Amino acid sequence: YWVDIVNKRPDGLVVVSNITEGAKREVESVQAAIEPDLLYPLLRGRDVKRWKAKPSTWIITPQDFLDQKHGLPEKQLQTQFPKSYLYLKKFQKILETRPAYVKYLRGEPFYSLYDIKGYTFTLYKVVWKGFGVSAMSVAVVSHSEGKPIMTNQAMHPFISLDNLNEAHYVCALMNSAPFNFTVQSHTQKGGKSFAQPNILENIRIPKFDSTDKVHQELAG
Repeated sequence: YWVDIVNKRPDGLVVVSNITEGAKREVESVQAAIEPDLLYPLLRGRDVKRWKAKPSTWIITPQDFLDQKHGLPEKQLQTQFPKSYLYLKKFQKILETRPAYVKYLRGEPFYSLYDIKGYTFTLYKVVWKGFGVSAMSVAVVSHSEGKPIMTNQAMHPFISLDNLNEAHYVCALMNSAPFNFTVQSHTQKGGKSFAQPNILENIRIPKFDSTDKVHQELAG
């Protein structure tokens, strides 16, 4: 699913090369021309820093446009995006043996992605590094090249929001010294338990109030 764009062709197709470096399973290195419709900018681990995040690669996200929890029906993908379908078809055997697919997605198209829903495509996201760090590194992301930015959810938990000011307000609070101190007091620095989404169940963030001057200053 993770690809670099090698070239953009005059006919509208884009040439992509799948990213094999650091993959948990050995996969064939492939270059192919596909439709750009299912490509979304992706944040990798190194892409998120305190206050700033910029995607460095792309992800193919073949989810249903009406119900993002499910993959596009196979016949629809094959008809509307035949090049993308042929690319994914090359990896069918590997995709069907993914642990998440076997456990949660049996009966879905072989390319379906787990834990993708409407919030994945929201206008604004507050993202942060969820493990491997010793302090909060939170940033706000929106769109890149007209498309919502995707996160590597294992590495980057996120809060989806529809209001940019509210997103910057939440980001400011999560980057603050009190928030950072509390996270460090309850989780393991540099470990996989650091700053996982459940921290929001134990650390209160006051609801954003656009008329509150303090909230406005934090959002600015």
